[in-house]
Amino acid sequence: MKRSLVVGISTTVIAGCAINSQTGQPEFSAAAKAEFTSVFDSPDPCSNNDRNIATVLGAGAGAILGHYIGKNVAGTVLGAGAGGLVGALVGHVMDQRRCNLYRIAQQYQMKLVSVPITAASVDVPVPPGGKTDDTVGLDVQMGNPDDEFVPGTAILTPKAQEYLGKIAEQYNPKTLQAQLGPQAPAGQGGSVEQRQLLVVGHTDERDGVAGADLARLSEARARAVAEVFRQHGVPAANISYQGAGDALPIASNVTQEGRSDNNRVELVDVPNVPALKAYASNRSPNPANFAVAQTVPANQTALGGLGAPGASGAYATDTGIGTAAPDAAAAAKPKAATMPVSSAGTQKTAHAASGNDQTAPAGSHASLPAKVAAAKPPAGPAQARAAFGFAGEPIGASGYQVNLGAPAEKSSMFSFITAAHADTPVIIGSCLQDHPHVSNPIRSLANNQPLKVGDSMPGLYGQPWFGNQGDAGIALLHVYVPSDGAAPIPPVTAEIYRKEGNGYAGKPLARFKDAPVNVYRGSSATLYRVFLNNGAQCVDLRVPTRSASANGLIVYPWNDEEYKALVNFSSKG
Repeated sequence: MKRSLVVGISTTVIAGCAINSQTGQPEFSAAAKAEFTSVFDSPDPCSNNDRNIATVLGAGAGAILGHYIGKNVAGTVLGAGAGGLVGALVGHVMDQRRCNLYRIAQQYQMKLVSVPITAASVDVPVPPGGKTDDTVGLDVQMGNPDDEFVPGTAILTPKAQEYLGKIAEQYNPKTLQAQLGPQAPAGQGGSVEQRQLLVVGHTDERDGVAGADLARLSEARARAVAEVFRQHGVPAANISYQGAGDALPIASNVTQEGRSDNNRVELVDVPNVPALKAYASNRSPNPANFAVAQTVPANQTALGGLGAPGASGAYATDTGIGTAAPDAAAAAKPKAATMPVSSAGTQKTAHAASGNDQTAPAGSHASLPAKVAAAKPPAGPAQARAAFGFAGEPIGASGYQVNLGAPAEKSSMFSFITAAHADTPVIIGSCLQDHPHVSNPIRSLANNQPLKVGDSMPGLYGQPWFGNQGDAGIALLHVYVPSDGAAPIPPVTAEIYRKEGNGYAGKPLARFKDAPVNVYRGSSATLYRVFLNNGAQCVDLRVPTRSASANGLIVYPWNDEEYKALVNFSSKG
């Protein structure tokens, strides 16, 4: 069972763009900090370390802990209490690590914020006497100082080598074993030898820089940091690294302050490999933090669907994708349909794109049926019929919007949505103002092999989708979305067919192979955005939560203008 990773968040004093007037330390922006909830009374975690331990243990367990640490004899605690004690010991070590990291951040004027990882959040079994909210690891975000890397490279500066070395010493297995005691029994924290460290490089969204370039740079930087940890005693087999590019923002990319917060290195340490997979599977960015996200105008209600603001000022509804022609979508309800065949007349099979480490589970490739029943083209004003047979209308200066509902409940620790923002709709703007968000897989530092998580989002497990539009049909083959919101999104093949008699021609008019994809997740729907070229710009597939049908649109050029045409999609899996 997947669970939210947000349990209790401790915000340490950090360095960065803004200056804290009380501490004199630079720190993450207020916008980023507003996403977190502190479990300490003071911004200094060290000052409340003892109180926090006492809260976890209680007076009696605290006495046992003192006896245990003092004599270092595991046999003094037996039975059901042992599991709880180990959990408390690991929690104590994590508190001490947080305090030590805080002091290093102060010394070197770094941005740093940390979050406890609990047993429940990464599906770690809880032994007798333990609790699901016992701390078993730590998620640490470190803002990249301007002098951390040689500009434009993954070469660490001497200063960065120095402070990263001090941080790495906190993760050395010998340090952890000394803190726990040599005879500490294995509990929620697992054995010291099994613990895993993940180093993730993140970037902000940058104008004029391709997503693939950002992913490569962030991966190279993550690996450079991982090498520092290896040099300071963390076994390479226990270290993974990832270049997430701009795919997992923790603050809005609209402001310079937010972009600075997003440009960071993340350290995640958990008890074992299964816990690392569980952590990765639960990551999901807040879609409101991407630059393409739009704010709901004041005094306006954002309804579901895709479209442009209508005359009334309200956004399009689920059935009104183009508010200029609200009846068009109703006139083009999908009929029972099958997919076209290839030019050779044989049935096609959805396939995974080559060259990508993230693949769908076995048995998820659906064959494409032989025919598609033709839908009547939608009627409405200002329509244009392109060479492909689309019946659309100009997008106009206002563009269009996709309403995803509130941010998805399942979110990354550092994409936590506070109660004040939990019901605020996320509006994603036109694909013409968007760009592909590219990330690389999690890889082992020892052998560079990718970590296979394997889970997919419900209903998006690799099946084909087909939509009717005017005199055209649009097929999206192998629509697969990893559960891990920072994993690479496999590219998709899109095909456009022309109406022929009561169905569609077997041979597509156009085929877009390995088209890049963005995914934006909300509580009401998921937007699967495909970037095309050569006669079309993009396809937006808005899939309501746990639904086999979806509305969407295709954006294409016509007569020196950009047009959008409404599409009714259904899953063929």
